[in-house]
This record gives sequence, C-alpha cells and structure tokens, in this order.
Amino acid sequence: MLAYQTQDFGKNSYDLPFTGSFIQTQKDPRSEAGLSYAQQYFGAYALAYNTLLANSGQRRQHGRGRAGRPRAGRPLPAYGRLPEFNEARLRVVNDATPGVGSRINPSSLLNDVSGQYDYQSKLVNAVVGGASRQYRLGSDGMLFSDQDGKRIINDEFGAYLQLSKELLQNRLKLTAAGRVDDSKNFRPVFSPSGLGCVCLRQGEDAQPCGPVITQAYRTPTQQGQYLSLDLSRFCCWATSAMASRAIAPPLPAPLALY
Repeated sequence: MLAYQTQDFGKNSYDLPFTGSFIQTQKDPRSEAGLSYAQQYFGAYALAYNTLLANSGQRRQHGRGRAGRPRAGRPLPAYGRLPEFNEARLRVVNDATPGVGSRINPSSLLNDVSGQYDYQSKLVNAVVGGASRQYRLGSDGMLFSDQDGKRIINDEFGAYLQLSKELLQNRLKLTAAGRVDDSKNFRPVFSPSGLGCVCLRQGEDAQPCGPVITQAYRTPTQQGQYLSLDLSRFCCWATSAMASRAIAPPLPAPLALY
C-alpha cells in the first residue's frame, strides 16, 4: 500500500502570456502623447504598411517601408534592462485584477492512497488493487472556479481485478481484466480487457502472439473540469491595443519581451 500527499502553493505565480499582453498596454514613459507600447507599435506599423501600399511601384519607398516596420514603436532588446520596464512588469505580475494584472494564486492539495495484492495458485493467478484520490483545489477564483476562499473538493476512486491462467505447458496464456472508475462529477465506468497469448516455441527466442481486446477510460483532468480563467483579460488587452486606429492586415507579432 502506498499513500502520499502533494501540496502546490504558488504564492507568486502569474500567467506568462497575460504578463506580456498587459505590459504592452502600459503607458510608455517616453511617449509625449501618453500612448502605450502596443498603441505606438500598431500605429507605426499601420503608417509604414499604408505608405508601402501607396508607393508600391517605387523601390526606394518599398525599402523604407520594410525597414521601418521592425523598428516602429518597438522597444529595443536592451529596453528590458531599464527601470521603467521592470517597474511595469512588477505592477502586472503583482496585480490580480482581471484585465489589468496576471497574478494567480494556486493553492491545491492532492491526497492519494493506493494498494495492490498479487495472489498466485495452481488454479488461477489474480491481481487485485484499488486507488483513491482527493483533490482540494484553491486559487481564490483566479485559476479555478473556487469561491469565497473555499477549496473545491473532488474525489476519484478506482478498482481493478486481473485473472490469468497458463495452459498447454505454458504455451497458452489467457488473461482477463476489468476496472471500475468512479468520481464526483461522472458516473461509474467499467473497462474490460482480454488477452490470448500463444508461444509456438519455447526458449529465449520465443515470440508470443495473440489477439488483444481492451477498453480504456481516463477521468478528465482537474483543469479540464474546474479551470476558470477570465477571458476578459485577453479581450481587454486586444480592445486597448486596437483602439488607437484602424490597421491594415496582415500584422506581425506586436513585440517580443526579452
């Protein structure tokens, strides 16, 4: 028998894609008009793109348009070492406000107990076992759908039995097994399997062969059942980034944060 507990306390955890998105919505201290990094980038790209279209027949203008695109409104790689960048990043990763910050607060526990017994006899060989898991999910509503500071409790159970028998001087082996899975959010599921194995030769070079019939089931992950990310965070960033002016597609990635 085996029993253990897993504890996950991510006090300083944050969502990396949201972090990059919200840094782009921060106001650029270098901008006299008080624009964000994303607004400057998209605006400069739109200007370069439309200029390129208007002067598509002139190589000189074409070259300028292509050269201006990667520089427009885009912080240099060294900008990540400036105090303004680090301050903007800290504001985002320490703020859990939807649409503003990327902070999440996972605080979850897993209790697992499992056991197995192997019984052998001349009549039949049997293996019986079972497992029980209890998930206690918490994130203050930032990652999972828990509310009012109460963890989500989800229990899962499983039990299995396998019977095997060797015949014809161990040249034929028959195996039958069954497993039952039950959980809080789903009905019990039975998964059967059967195997017939034949060895035409004995020894080290023996190659068993035979048909296998099996059915498997896997309980959905806890994230799949209880994940509750606020999509308005991304929607707010997209609305803010595109609000400054209309842009002609196609668009490259706004900026890379290194």
